[in-house]
Amino acid sequence: MKKSIVLYFILFPLYIFLSQTIRGTVVNDAEHAIPNVNVYLDGTKISTTSGEDGSFSIELSSKNKGNLVFQKESYETFMTDVSKVYGKTLKIVLVKAADIEEVQLIPFTEEAYKNHIYNFLKNFIGSDQQNVKIRNQRSLKFAYDRKNNFLTVKAPQPLIIENKNLGYEIVYDLLGFTLDLKKI
Repeated sequence: MKKSIVLYFILFPLYIFLSQTIRGTVVNDAEHAIPNVNVYLDGTKISTTSGEDGSFSIELSSKNKGNLVFQKESYETFMTDVSKVYGKTLKIVLVKAADIEEVQLIPFTEEAYKNHIYNFLKNFIGSDQQNVKIRNQRSLKFAYDRKNNFLTVKAPQPLIIENKNLGYEIVYDLLGFTLDLKKI
């Protein structure tokens, strides 16, 4: 019995020396506790979750290397090098993740071409459409956004614009043209 007690007093301090507890709380930017945050050592099965009051405690060996990760849905993930936080009490502030904007894809269609070629030519070339022409205007791609009433036009190949009044022909790269039809 005496040997086991002596052995305990020898090994216990060694265990404490080799083991480190990292404690802390997880809060949001308004200082409110965040419960159920996953706290884990990256690349291992060593993990815990924060309590209702945002507090957490995780036991790590001093041999453990890597990042301590704090992760919760709707919040940005936070990581810190575990060697920098051994034996410290932490206050981790998680920031709400930015919401993803809804993106609406508007197709380039033949129907939009037929319905809006006149508006495009009037606003791109002007009123003298008898003498100024786009020779390859069928290469134009039209997209119409009904919700915002915007017309978008692009040309996958350079446009050949002929001006009979002035006697020139130009090659024009139309990267994009947007027309707000509410203002017409």
